[in-house]
Amino acid sequence: MMTRIKTIKTLAMMMAIGLMLSGCNQAHKADWQPRFEPPTPQVELAEKYYYVSFPKGHEQAFLSETEDLLRDLQDIRPEQITKIELQAPKSLARQRVEHVKRIIRAAGLDTAPIEVSEGKNSLHDEAILLIHEWDAVVADCPDWSKPHGTDYQNSLSANFGCASATNLAMMVDNPHDLEQGRAPGANRAHQGVMSVDRFRAGEIIDINRDEGVLAE
Repeated sequence: MMTRIKTIKTLAMMMAIGLMLSGCNQAHKADWQPRFEPPTPQVELAEKYYYVSFPKGHEQAFLSETEDLLRDLQDIRPEQITKIELQAPKSLARQRVEHVKRIIRAAGLDTAPIEVSEGKNSLHDEAILLIHEWDAVVADCPDWSKPHGTDYQNSLSANFGCASATNLAMMVDNPHDLEQGRAPGANRAHQGVMSVDRFRAGEIIDINRDEGVLAE
């Protein structure tokens, strides 16, 4: 008998907790509003951090650190950089700072001014390279604000349009192209004109096909 009473009490508590959670979830669903306008990439001044580690007592960084940093910096367009900061503690000798500057020059980014500061006191054998550059970003993506489960409204996903906007931001050659397009350059039609001339002159490559397959 006592076992049945305990079981009933346990079930009642579980039901009460379930109703409370369901009420909270429904309240959250009521507060959430769908977004009907898809997001668009915007041009913003971004800050990107790169850490460079040095072996203790050495003037040059680890080879893997140097290769990784050089590879990452080669993806940056020099004309989009506004400023480069190199944060290094007092424990980093001048030779280490020059080593990082050589990496920057090897990546072709030495056109931007480089400011050297002491940086954080917690750094010992590390330097922080902070690059300020214009970048194409998509705000509020990804967006996981939509409550889980069915909202019975047949509304759009909270991430509606995020994939297309993010792909555009990653593919654009120059972030400022999102603000204003470029003027078209001079047309180069000589290849098309020459192909028409060759066709009219009978200079056509004879294509032999054997059962639909290109053959000699």
